[in-house]
Amino acid sequence: MQDGRLFAVIFRIPVCKILSFLLFKAPPRIQLAPGPTLAKTGQNATLPKCHVTGFPAPVVTWWKTPGSLAKDRTVQDKGLLTVVLAAKDDIGSYVCHAKNQLGETSAATSLVVVFSSQGRLPQSAELLVVACL
Repeated sequence: MQDGRLFAVIFRIPVCKILSFLLFKAPPRIQLAPGPTLAKTGQNATLPKCHVTGFPAPVVTWWKTPGSLAKDRTVQDKGLLTVVLAAKDDIGSYVCHAKNQLGETSAATSLVVVFSSQGRLPQSAELLVVACL
C-alpha cells in the first residue's frame, strides 16, 4: 500500500492446513473521557484510561498543563495515570500522547481537586468548572 498503513488479514488454506496472516501498520488513535475527575485533597485520583491503538504499538506518555506532572506522586500504568495524594497544584488538564512510526496524536482530560470541610465531594450541581482558553 502506498500510504504505509498495515492491516491484519488472516486466512486459511484448507488444502495445506496453514494459517497465515499479514500485519498492516496503523497510526495511533486515542479514546479518552474528557472528565473532569473529582478528588478530595489527600486522596489518590486515577484519571480515565487512555485507550490507545496502533501498529507498531504506540509509545504512550502523559503530561499536565499548566505545569508538569508531580514526578514523585504520579504513577503511569497501561494507559492509566494516578495522582497520589492529590493537592491543589494537581488541578488542571492532563494530556495523553501516543506516538509510533506513522504519526502521533493527543487527547486531554481534567482533574479537579477540592477541599471539603464536610468530608464529601460536592455534587455536580455544586461544582463550577471554568475552562480558561
